Amino acid sequence: MKEPLCTPSPIPPGQRITIEYQRRQYPVVDITALAGTAVLPSMRHTMDFILALNSASLDDPVAKLSQDALERLRDPPTHIVPIEELGTRFSISTYLALKNSSQAAYSLQCSKEGIFRFPWYRHPSKLS
Repeated sequence: MKEPLCTPSPIPPGQRITIEYQRRQYPVVDITALAGTAVLPSMRHTMDFILALNSASLDDPVAKLSQDALERLRDPPTHIVPIEELGTRFSISTYLALKNSSQAAYSLQCSKEGIFRFPWYRHPSKLS
């Protein structure tokens, strides 16, 4: 059996390790100037969207957000939300498993071989 090239030393209980690394600085980009250089219609459309996002504000009176909604956006929950319903849990896990997959993989997952094999699933036609 080969010896490992490097054996990490054990960390004493209760001691934290601080890892410091240098990050590259973010490039300074003038979004407005960049938008002015867009020539293709699809690129102009994309840059218009980026400019709209750049100038978006929660305090915009056109949005008509309630005070409660503004508070939830500014201070979202930090606790783990338990998901008890099996259908919701299945939907989330399917989305996470297939988010980078093909349409065929998604269709197979939703077919009879997929969701219908779960005993808790009731076809919409049998709900009434």
